[in-house]
Amino acid sequence: MLLAKEYSLLTNQAPPKVASFEDLINSGLPADSVDNILSLLKIDREELAQLLNLSTRRIAQLRVVKKDGSEVQRLNKDASERALRVIKVFEDAIAYFGSQEKAQIWFSRPNISLGDKTPLEMCSTFTGMELVKHTIIKLQHGMTA
Repeated sequence: MLLAKEYSLLTNQAPPKVASFEDLINSGLPADSVDNILSLLKIDREELAQLLNLSTRRIAQLRVVKKDGSEVQRLNKDASERALRVIKVFEDAIAYFGSQEKAQIWFSRPNISLGDKTPLEMCSTFTGMELVKHTIIKLQHGMTA
């Protein structure tokens, strides 16, 4: 399944059996995936809110997961898709730089080819994510990024 590895990274579990990637997105990521995103990217809640196009208040509400057997809170489909796609771009950076720590540093520093914005800032839109992916591809091919 498309983005199965990213789902596992964000949720610490195997993807559920669904017909398609779109079904997975429509059902939403579990709310506890927020903590994994914060940890993987080494970002704060404000940055995460911008990245997922959610308010900081909504992020804080998601962190309270009910354990009483009631339905677990989930990210909406837009935030779920953004989270999975950002983590895919971040994995591409890890693959190029060789470690999560180096990728975190690169993600947090302004980049000339991204208009002096950080890759993290650029990942707040799908177009920005594509530009970051393209920048990583340029690096992989020996071009200055």
